[in-house]
Order: sequence, then C-alpha cells, then structure tokens
Amino acid sequence: MFAQGLDKVDDSENLSAFAGACAILGARKEGACVFFGVLAPFADEVFLVGSFDGWGDGIRLERGEMGIWSARASADTISVGDRYKFKAKVGEDTVYLSDPYAKEKDGEPYFDAVYTGCDACFDSEDYVRPINAYEIEADRWLCYDGRGAVDYATLSRELVPYLLQMGYTHVCLSGDCNHAQGGKESLEEFIRAMHSASIGVLARGGFSLEDGLNFDGILADVPQKESSDELVHRIEFEEPGAAVTICGSGAYNKFFRPAEEDRVLRRDVAAMVYLLFKEGRMLTRMGGEAGREGCTAFDRHVFEPADNARFQRFCSELAEAYLSNPEIWEGSAIGERDSYLIRETRRCANDFEMILVCDLSGNGGEACVYADGEWRVRLDSSNLLGYQSAVVSRDNRKAIRISLPEYGAVLLERIK
Repeated sequence: MFAQGLDKVDDSENLSAFAGACAILGARKEGACVFFGVLAPFADEVFLVGSFDGWGDGIRLERGEMGIWSARASADTISVGDRYKFKAKVGEDTVYLSDPYAKEKDGEPYFDAVYTGCDACFDSEDYVRPINAYEIEADRWLCYDGRGAVDYATLSRELVPYLLQMGYTHVCLSGDCNHAQGGKESLEEFIRAMHSASIGVLARGGFSLEDGLNFDGILADVPQKESSDELVHRIEFEEPGAAVTICGSGAYNKFFRPAEEDRVLRRDVAAMVYLLFKEGRMLTRMGGEAGREGCTAFDRHVFEPADNARFQRFCSELAEAYLSNPEIWEGSAIGERDSYLIRETRRCANDFEMILVCDLSGNGGEACVYADGEWRVRLDSSNLLGYQSAVVSRDNRKAIRISLPEYGAVLLERIK
C-alpha cells in the first residue's frame, strides 16, 4: 500500500517518514477516547462504520500527513466486541477497508475488525522493528547545575527532540519511580507523548511495578554469557509473543586492551559500531552517547569538551546509518572472520550486502576483504571523531584493501 500510494502521499520523497507508522494506525484507547487511523492515500473521503451505530453513516475521518486518515471516538460510542471497518470514497466508487492492525477479525468475506479495548491494537509477532534504545533515570536526566528532578511533562518536552535528533527508537526508564515528578496520570501523559513521536517506551526496575501503564516492553537483566573471545552483558526485552536481546554498549570487554584516557573514546566507538552492526539492536545508557558510560546524572556539560561532542555526533551518524538500512535489524544472514586482528562482519539480505571492518584490539592494521562489484564507504568512525581517517582502496576487481587506525571502524555498503 505504501509503494502504490506514493503519488498521493504528502511526503512521497521521504520514505523514512513511514518509520513508526504503526504507532498511529489501527485502533487504540487514549483515555476516554478511542483513536482510529488508516492509510488511504487514494481516498477523497474516509468514514469509520460498524456495529456501534448499526452500520450507518459512521464517523468521518480527517486526512493527515502521508495519506493517513484519523478520528477519535468517545469510549461511550464504541464498546469492546464491536465490529468495524473503514469506508473510503474514491471518486464515484466506495471501497471498504478492513483494519490490518486489528488483533481480531470476524467472518468472511468482509473480515470485520473487532475492537478489543486494548491500548494498542497492533501487536504482531511477525513485526520486526529497529531497537536503538536510550536508557535514562527519569529523575536524573535533567538534573544538573543544582536543578532538581523535573516533572514528566517537562521531561517529555526536552527528551522527545533529543531522542529524534540522536536517532533513538526507544527510551528505557530505569531506577525507581519518583512520585515527586508526578503521579500515574503524569507518567501516562509522558508515555503518550513518546508514542505520538513514534518512540517506544521500555521499563525496568521500579517502573515495571506500575500497574496498567502502556509500556512497550519490560527489561530484565539475565546472566552474562562468556565465550572464548567475548563477554556480553545481555538484557532481555519481552513483549507478548516475542523476545529479543539487547546488549549494553560497553559489552565486548575481552576484545580491548587497557586504553589511555585519550584513546577511550575511540575504543568505545569501535565497540558501539561492532555491537550495533552485529546484534542489530542496542541499549545505550544516558551519558554513553558522550563516551561517559554509567553517568549517575545526565549533565549536558559533558558535551562541552570537543572529543565528547564529536562522540555524540558519531552516535547520531551511526543511528542514521542503522535506521536507513533495515537489513541490519531485520535478522538478515550474518558472517564473521578475523584477519590479522581486524574483525570483518558481513550482513546479507537478498541482493543487499554491508561489510563492517573494525579494529577491536587497538593495534590498527590492514585488511583485504572480498567485495565484488561497486562499493562505497557508509561510515568511517575515525573521520567522524576528527582523527586520522581509514584508507580505503580497490585492491583488484574482487577485493578492497582497508588500512585502519587504532580502534578504527569502516562500514562499507554495496551500491545497489
């Protein structure tokens, strides 16, 4: 439907605008109202019709961006178990649309959607989404310069643009729930503000004990997994019918030799590129995007040093590369090999291929990787940090030679 409707979509040149569209489609409860959304880029008018009014004229939907129509109905108007569908008028024709995001359908041949009363009707086990999560302690994120904990309304106003700027797809609330920031209703408003920006909300610790809140998942620490060459701190993310694994950004300890202070940022960069590319998902704790893993309070003064500010810019560039290449997080085939202490990681999906070449030892070095066809450098971590760039050259028609500085990482992308 997205592909066929591009000529009628308001933002047809920016396909990334569809990311997170599932957060505003389907039917979901919002306080005393029920929100309905449907993608119908060809339609001239759209109505919500159903058993709630005897399949009468229904409720008129308003057209929004990207060809998405939406409406809110009173919770008194539609009840759990009511059947509904969307009626779209296209010129002289009338088309009935079932809700593809509904949890329940009823009967052939029309497949009416059934309203279940859940906060979010979309919960498909087959849905794969990117997870680049940012973990904060809600009462510590804006706590600096003697400032106390802010309320959830202020936190959401400050946090949403920052998460979007940095390319985070989820925010994770950890620590204990600080009731001084507001009660349950205030926290629910915070969650709705995140969801309206297509940002998922995860929780662990005291937050997971709040009953009835619409978290997208609960995080729980699981035992560390140790192998011959890596120590991985894993966090399990569970949602109904699905389970994935998120890794902390400082996970691959055994790859690293001790680093002096001026090399710590480059070491952490190599870890983050490798981790996100290999695992396809990542959790970064507040401060980690400035190379300050484990901050007890988020202080924006940590970005004043030039190295820290460049690290933050790198994290944003890495997230952009991650989100614009869904093959990284869709579970595509992956392979690894070591070449003279340089680690080469490949991801393949259909005719698409990406290669990450990185130095996790801090020695630097040279690697020759098989790369038939035309390739380009998608990301060079050393260049983004303002250090000596990697040297990439075509060795022959079948291979690319890469000379990496210490803790360097280069992401190569096949030109489609």
